[in-house]
Amino acid sequence: MLASGGTRTFLEDGDEVIIRARAERDGFVSIGLGDVRGIVMASEA
Repeated sequence: MLASGGTRTFLEDGDEVIIRARAERDGFVSIGLGDVRGIVMASEA
């Protein structure tokens, strides 16, 4: 969701992407990846 409350279905230059992950299974300890962040940059074609 965007700060304005709207949504998009594509990324634009300057967008920040944050990925969080967790693996869970009954009987096992869950494992968290933490935050992985990146900024979408224009290609240098």
